[in-house]
Amino acid sequence: MLGNMDSGSLNYTWSLSIIHSYALSGVQHAVISPGSRSTPLTLACERHAEIKTWVQVDERSAAFFALGLAMKSRRPVILVCTSGSAVANWLPAVVEANYSEVPLILLSADRPVELQDCGANQTIDQQHLFGTHVRAFYPMPEPAEELLNSSYLQQLVAKSIWQLEQPLQGPVHLNIPFREPLLPAGKYLNETIDELTHSVISQYHAISTTSHQRLASQSDIAAIAAVIQRGAGIIVVGRKHYSSSFIGSLNQLAERLNIPVLVDHLSNLRFGNHDKANFIINYDLFLRQLKQSEHLDLKPEWVIRFGQFPVSKSLSSFLSEHSGADTVLVGDNSRWQDPLRTADYLVQSSDEDFCRQLLKQVKQSLTTSQMMDTYRKFDELAAERIGSTLLQQDFFEGQLISSLIEKIPHNSFIFSSNSTPVRELDTFTVSNQYSSKAVSIYCNRGASGIDGNLSTYLGILAENQELTGVALLGDLAFFHDMNGLALCADLNSRGFSGTIIIINNQGGHIFNYLPQKDLREFEKYWLTPINMEIHHAAGLFGLRYQRADSIELLDRILEESIQAHCIDIIEVSIDQQTSLSSHEFLYG
Repeated sequence: MLGNMDSGSLNYTWSLSIIHSYALSGVQHAVISPGSRSTPLTLACERHAEIKTWVQVDERSAAFFALGLAMKSRRPVILVCTSGSAVANWLPAVVEANYSEVPLILLSADRPVELQDCGANQTIDQQHLFGTHVRAFYPMPEPAEELLNSSYLQQLVAKSIWQLEQPLQGPVHLNIPFREPLLPAGKYLNETIDELTHSVISQYHAISTTSHQRLASQSDIAAIAAVIQRGAGIIVVGRKHYSSSFIGSLNQLAERLNIPVLVDHLSNLRFGNHDKANFIINYDLFLRQLKQSEHLDLKPEWVIRFGQFPVSKSLSSFLSEHSGADTVLVGDNSRWQDPLRTADYLVQSSDEDFCRQLLKQVKQSLTTSQMMDTYRKFDELAAERIGSTLLQQDFFEGQLISSLIEKIPHNSFIFSSNSTPVRELDTFTVSNQYSSKAVSIYCNRGASGIDGNLSTYLGILAENQELTGVALLGDLAFFHDMNGLALCADLNSRGFSGTIIIINNQGGHIFNYLPQKDLREFEKYWLTPINMEIHHAAGLFGLRYQRADSIELLDRILEESIQAHCIDIIEVSIDQQTSLSSHEFLYG
């Protein structure tokens, strides 16, 4: 097929063969951090008509941007960078992709073997750099014509696609050495590259991979059905991408059993026009408020859990307190989501199939159970408590969340940073007239890191220009990823619209609820106010900036920003002591 190439032509053809094989497998995006050694890979992505390229100089920000693209599209995204410490900057995002089960294709350029372990510049040991955080690592050979003329690269790509999808989505790493010269020799460089591009794309074909849906065994379902028939229980739905057919089966199961479904906000089931008759969403507040004796009225005989473990700490404590309940974990991969170590059954099955199979086994409704009524009563009382807190207290985070939920349009998304913002979203997304809107909530909850949140939000935003998206970031999370503002400027120039809300509460208050608050060194090492002038950061990248310090001002600014055709930064200034007193009032 190909022959008699100089080193540069071989480098480019090798790279394009890899990129084209990924494109044939459905990959659409590549995020590139420029560098010299990665030139063949960068050019292959840029010259391929089916690959949309994004550029971010900061590799850490680039990796989180790719994470956001893959998180939203549910498809693998390519990352490209040069050799040396550049690759190491991917690690935080790779860790998050591992635990959030997001598919990434890591293509790192490397130096040839003769430059390894001899003090050569910009050369480190890149073998197995990400350890167990990748589904597979491929130490690629140097480009070779005899391998180009076989199906080696297509098969390798097909295998890597399989491994990043099955049995557990996540990143794969290909480390690719290149020897100089990196590009074809000769006067007509662009013409040579165009000719090589045509040759590869016209001759390479995709090797298909097939996924298999996991089905629950009949013996598993029969054993669990027997447990369910012995008494009343609850269903807990955590973070995961759920299909609409699962939601229908889940509702049928809950209605037949007459049981509550505790719905984490990151499950994305709190919003939408589906039936929510058995859904309980204010459990974090009422489980925190109730006395231990009152918990007995809510005690489940069994628990079925879908998805990742929920955000709520009070729910975690409640499940731990009732660890004697028979607990069933349902998942379509082998990851064990059981931090409390309470599981009695691990069922490897698709969520929808499990519900359908269980519906066939469980015929009778538990009509004598009072559990549904009790949970619903406490849920309604908690909603009233939240409503009265929003009305009676001065400006704090709860009013911000309430305003955001009201103003954000149908078919939109919210990205939340970790620590306080994701917990505030859990508490203040109460059942109200806005819950029928289609609103998705995203968060880097795999490793719950503070880094890369702005870039992840921008990746989600970039995947679909038609969606409205709002980022909800703490001031420290914003500080950790200010280099992501370069991507904001790029998206702004491309006509994207987005709103970035930065909660400036002087470093947050999450540590005020922990024993560290009584230490003399508390402010220096845990509160960590950064005293940053956020408007200067916005101006540095030509972004529009607004500031709100009251609910009236926020309502006006937020409504205007969501309708604007640009990327806005809104700094929401909240007094920390006011925030603390408002939460103390809420929790009673």
